[in-house]
Amino acid sequence: MAFVAAVAVLFEMVPGLRGGFGNVVWFFTWAGLLPASMELSGVPDFLGVGVITSQLHEAAQARFGPMERGFTLGALAQDRPARTFVWEGVDWTAGVILGQLLWLLVAAGVALLAALLFDRFDPSRGRARAGKAKETAEEAESLEMAGVAAPLPLHLGPLPAAARRFRFLDLLVAELRLLLQGQRWWWYAGALGLLIASLAAPPAPARSTVLALAWIWPLLLWSPLGTRESRHAMEGLVFSAAHPLSRQLPATWAAGVLLALGTGSGVALRLALTGDWAGVGAWLIGALFIPTLALALGVWSGGSKAFEAIYLVLWYIGPLNQTPSFDFMGAVPAAVKAGVPFAVLAATALLGAAAVAGRRRQLAG
Repeated sequence: MAFVAAVAVLFEMVPGLRGGFGNVVWFFTWAGLLPASMELSGVPDFLGVGVITSQLHEAAQARFGPMERGFTLGALAQDRPARTFVWEGVDWTAGVILGQLLWLLVAAGVALLAALLFDRFDPSRGRARAGKAKETAEEAESLEMAGVAAPLPLHLGPLPAAARRFRFLDLLVAELRLLLQGQRWWWYAGALGLLIASLAAPPAPARSTVLALAWIWPLLLWSPLGTRESRHAMEGLVFSAAHPLSRQLPATWAAGVLLALGTGSGVALRLALTGDWAGVGAWLIGALFIPTLALALGVWSGGSKAFEAIYLVLWYIGPLNQTPSFDFMGAVPAAVKAGVPFAVLAATALLGAAAVAGRRRQLAG
């Protein structure tokens, strides 16, 4: 575990990996290496879990005969009753101890590398950013020496009646543009690829695996919901606009919902074509739940990390590992039959109320 902690520190210290992108990369790295360390022979056991699982497997084979090796950390649903046996514990041989000490030394080296790469959150230590900051400072200094000042308006005239009329569609389009701002071509290519995969894959994998991937792809677009005002110190401007609670907040939420509907639309179309309207309803509730969770956590926490952490855990346990009680996407047919989407809908309503209460608290403060 020392090695895992050291790599996590490295991801946080390196400027290129810091923040939400680094969190996602680290999560997928962890999700891939964890099962390998626990189940695959010959993989370096940096977690120490493989020592336990391999000896457990040997003891189980001695008790019940030959069997396939497998290990589950978390929830497990099965129809057959579980068989138990007495295990005497780990046999701590010299090789096992030396192997784990080696990983401790590697962890120390990774932590040292992270310390060397750490820029102390100083943007001026980056070459490009330092050059741009220097250029901006020189330009401002030259303007100041020349006595050039930006003209200030003497007064603000009244807006025309057409400009004063509220148009929700325009506000929604503006929120969508903010949501998608800065995305490179590869992000849209990935979203399009997942959409095509959801239409081309067989119904069962499209509903489970492809939908889970399609709704993890926009994670970093949902996470800033409810936090942009505080992150960019724009509370005074945004909250002073007309009706920020009844107009701006619903538009932000609706933009997140449209993103969920768009990225997961291929699965909804497949469900509709097969006549699985219960699945379509569960899918729709999932599309409402995700941005509502992001908005509520963003408003109350003021940052994006709470949503990124909680959503990744729910996504990993529920849709990705097919755990019905945590399936908020409707990816598992058994979850839909058990009525889990109704619980998700109730949670969505509570989260929406929490988001409104949190924004009202911000406006009062």
